[in-house]
Amino acid sequence: MLQPIILFIITFIGNFINTILIPVALISVTLNIISNVSDKVQIDKLSKYINTTVIWILGIVLTIFVGVSSLEGSITNGVDALTVKTTKAAVSNFIPIVGKILRRRSRYSNELY
Repeated sequence: MLQPIILFIITFIGNFINTILIPVALISVTLNIISNVSDKVQIDKLSKYINTTVIWILGIVLTIFVGVSSLEGSITNGVDALTVKTTKAAVSNFIPIVGKILRRRSRYSNELY
């Protein structure tokens, strides 16, 4: 369930950076160069504002991505444990000999921990 969400977020972030953030950063660099070359045109503050805005937007986007990635990791661990328990219960009910072996192993593994 979450892997398509991760794939969508990765694709969205890549497209967002390529289509919006990189051109805006290039505009900021261009404005900075124009401000440094010309004494009459002073747009240094605008260039710094655009640069700071790009950095903040990139930070927010990457924070969201890390949050979703960590959420996916924690949910995956819970689902894996539930899957193992369900598989053991199904096998022990449908195949009696294997079920007895699994019960013995789970008793011994619980004692070891």
